[in-house]
Amino acid sequence: MQNDTNKYRRLFEDSVAGMFWATFEKGLIIETNPAMRRLFGVDSFEGTRATDFYVRSEDRERIKEQLLRNGAVRDLEILFKRKDGSEFWGSHSAWRYADQEDVVEGIIIDISHRRWAEDALRRSEAKYKTLFNCANDAIYIIRDSEIIDCNPQTLKMFGCTQKEILAAQSPIRFSPPLQPNGKDTRVKFFEKIGKTLSGEPQSFEWKHYRHDGTPFDAEVSLNRIEVDGEVLVQAIVRDITERKQAEEKIREANEDLRRRSAELEVLNRELEAFSYSVSHDLRAPLRAIDGFSQALLEDYYEQVDEQGKDFLRRVRAASQHMARLIDDILVLSRISRAELRYGTVDLSALVSTVAAELQKTNGKQEIDFIAAPGIAVKGDPNLLRIVVENLLNNAYKFMGNKSGTIEFGTVMQDGRPVYFLRDTGVGFDMAYMNKLFTPFQRLHREDEFEGIGIGLATVQRIIHRHGGHIWAEGEVGKGATFYFTL
Repeated sequence: MQNDTNKYRRLFEDSVAGMFWATFEKGLIIETNPAMRRLFGVDSFEGTRATDFYVRSEDRERIKEQLLRNGAVRDLEILFKRKDGSEFWGSHSAWRYADQEDVVEGIIIDISHRRWAEDALRRSEAKYKTLFNCANDAIYIIRDSEIIDCNPQTLKMFGCTQKEILAAQSPIRFSPPLQPNGKDTRVKFFEKIGKTLSGEPQSFEWKHYRHDGTPFDAEVSLNRIEVDGEVLVQAIVRDITERKQAEEKIREANEDLRRRSAELEVLNRELEAFSYSVSHDLRAPLRAIDGFSQALLEDYYEQVDEQGKDFLRRVRAASQHMARLIDDILVLSRISRAELRYGTVDLSALVSTVAAELQKTNGKQEIDFIAAPGIAVKGDPNLLRIVVENLLNNAYKFMGNKSGTIEFGTVMQDGRPVYFLRDTGVGFDMAYMNKLFTPFQRLHREDEFEGIGIGLATVQRIIHRHGGHIWAEGEVGKGATFYFTL
């Protein structure tokens, strides 16, 4: 008997489970083992009641009721609190002895980790269920090639009830006999399922039918999953009908663009041929008209009266004007077709260089020129030089003979730089602004300011080819400002 008592005492002291004796009626703790004291974070339970360690008082009453009725409780999951206030879940077993009715012996095992794991699993399952039910894609589960469960979006996508989709058994029932690539649907389906079950996820496009027979394009993903030891296939189906329609529109647009590019290439070749014809075939007659008119003036000067001489001078002026028109048309044509070669262009330096050249050529040293430093852009250096030359030529020309200022700079507009060239020349009436960039349109008489009206049209063509815009503001007698973006 003594040996049994010693064995029981060692078992009591060495157990990893919390063990205790307490009075039944008042719940006074009589004795505990070390594991019990560690579990509750106390050095001693002396003077404490069991009720002090229950988070919910009703748990204590439930245990008393079962002990009274059955004499024991088994593995009740109870929420306890430690001395420091922290809480833990314990599996609680207790029993009363017939010869000691006021004494209860019990065991408490910490099951917090298990409960936390179960709670995490429940939360995960709830989260998955929410995702499953609220997903915008159709999701269904396949077992042995048959659908066994699906989310609401599946029913919406296929236009049927859950009973109807489960009765269909297989996704094959919602597919045409052949896929768009000519493959047999049944053969392809089982091939994809087989690869998925072997651990190789699948992603592919598929032609499906809705319940009413309407076809639609889908993007399908298949994944192997295990549920309670059972291997299943999860299918995620996305309706890509709108995307396919958009892709078809893009394909058609690209085809149209290719066709138009080919047509444009033909037109460019025709334009080149026309330019060559203009350059060679029209110049020769003009040179002849000008040359013979000059010969008449020189060789028959005495025989021709003053009116005849005036007529000949007019013929020469007209032919020379026509030659200049041809030259400018060819320049405009070449600029429209020239390949853009982008680089970094220091506009400030370029404008200053061209302005200095014009100062020497025109001899208008009384004109003050101001250029903001450090303005650099991306563009074709040769074409941008033509822009600067034309704008500055225009500004110098319309200064007339008076002194004034020409200024180059930049301002910010809607977060992007806008470049400007401002002069204090004769200006223009804004009512005629739409004529400024039209070829051969002039706002002043030729006897006032020379030119044929092609310079600004050339500038606009170059600016547009750089993806920019150009516009102007002016006032008669107060000058003009040309703005452009690149």
